[in-house]
Amino acid sequence: MHIPDPDRVMRSYPHELSGGMRQRILIASAFAAEPKLIVADEPTTALDVTVQKQILKLIAEMQARHGTALLFVTHDLGVVSKVCQSLSVLYGGKVLESTTVRDFFHEPAHAYSRALLAATPKYTDPAASLTPVPEAVIAAVQAEIAAHDRSLRHG
Repeated sequence: MHIPDPDRVMRSYPHELSGGMRQRILIASAFAAEPKLIVADEPTTALDVTVQKQILKLIAEMQARHGTALLFVTHDLGVVSKVCQSLSVLYGGKVLESTTVRDFFHEPAHAYSRALLAATPKYTDPAASLTPVPEAVIAAVQAEIAAHDRSLRHG
């Protein structure tokens, strides 16, 4: 896990370690049990981009070494584009679209997915204002979910 001076780190309290070091320790403990699946819920939140990149690289190395499946939960589409092969877009706990990462970024099928992509900051044009997800798209998604829930209740 590229932890310098692991003996000292093992004797340290969490508040004595950086966020990146704490993430490395959590990743190591997750892989130590050699699970078939790891659910990583926002594993790089609150890390600066340099540490985030290191953590993502470590996760990929460990995943490849152990052959572990990884369910990566994140709101960061930049991270998704770098780490995932497939993705599911959720709203209100409901899956709206499941597809490959490539198809999502090139041909998103759901209106909400297209709105999410439009709302993502463009690093190539930082002066461009962010576009919020339109209220009409939110209303349509909520209606879609409500209709689906009604159909499940009424068989």
